[in-house]
Amino acid sequence: LSSTGGAYVKWVAASGGGGGSGGCLKIVETSNLVADGFCSGCNLTSSSGFNIFMMCCAGKSMTTGTGNIIFGQQAGCHFVASSNNIIIGCKAGRSFCHTNSNENIYLGTYAGGSDGCNASCQACYNIGIGYQAACCAGRNGNVAIGYKANCGGTSAGCNVSIGFCAGTNPGGGGNSNVAIGQRAGQCTYGSDNVFIGNLTG
Repeated sequence: LSSTGGAYVKWVAASGGGGGSGGCLKIVETSNLVADGFCSGCNLTSSSGFNIFMMCCAGKSMTTGTGNIIFGQQAGCHFVASSNNIIIGCKAGRSFCHTNSNENIYLGTYAGGSDGCNASCQACYNIGIGYQAACCAGRNGNVAIGYKANCGGTSAGCNVSIGFCAGTNPGGGGNSNVAIGQRAGQCTYGSDNVFIGNLTG
């Protein structure tokens, strides 16, 4: 990397050439690193800090959040004032409230977000790993690992869902459930349950 002499940082090719005005990295509001020319972090204010936003429209609406790492097209694009999230994947982290959705980790395309449920759930301390894992899932303390694991649990909290469509619940879901296995605990509205195995529950 080399500096332009201002508040920009460029990727430098092996041949010694520099990047253009698009695709460069840019420091904004003192301590935020964003991809220039793609509207990532384009609304950050001086109250924000130590964020890293990469790809088109990543963290686009963020104004005052701090300590976020957001990589991917439209990833985390509805956050306004949330902090300490790690969101990596195309359109990941799109389904959560504009403010006070903190300390989440979402890895995967549409993990923690989808086109059909934008900016509706305030959620903290969640982990979603996999395609649409924790998609539209709200509230706090959920762990979802696998394709569509805990997808749709908009009112659910403190659930552990591991496996293909484990804990998937378009209707909202319950709390404090453990679902491990393909489609385990799918469409469950109760709480304090344990489902282990293929199609249990």
